[in-house]
Amino acid sequence: DKTARMYGAIRPGHFSDGTQTSQLVERLTRAETVRDIDVVNVFERLLPDVDENAAQAFSAARAAGSAHLAGSGPAFFFLLSEDEPAAELVEQMHGLGLRAVETQTIGATGGAAGAQEETPWPK
Repeated sequence: DKTARMYGAIRPGHFSDGTQTSQLVERLTRAETVRDIDVVNVFERLLPDVDENAAQAFSAARAAGSAHLAGSGPAFFFLLSEDEPAAELVEQMHGLGLRAVETQTIGATGGAAGAQEETPWPK
């Protein structure tokens, strides 16, 4: 199974000191927007060695925008601001033969992201 193979491909050199994750937590604590540079996933580096077909789809998606692997894949996502229309990106994914849907994040208060003023991360 792909998930077991992905986790089995992790080696000691793939681990980080956690700085980037800590920085992301700080951004969330301050209710700041998550940027593409904030999203780090070691499985993105491992995907080509484990699942060539998924890696090709992910690479094609990356050519269309800043795709991020969700967990160990093969699903991926894009971070768009509220004023960036997703329709063109969804159509590009469909053109690649991929299933794509537009979604919206939900904040800690249960509303759409950006719709609350509370910190979306527990202190």
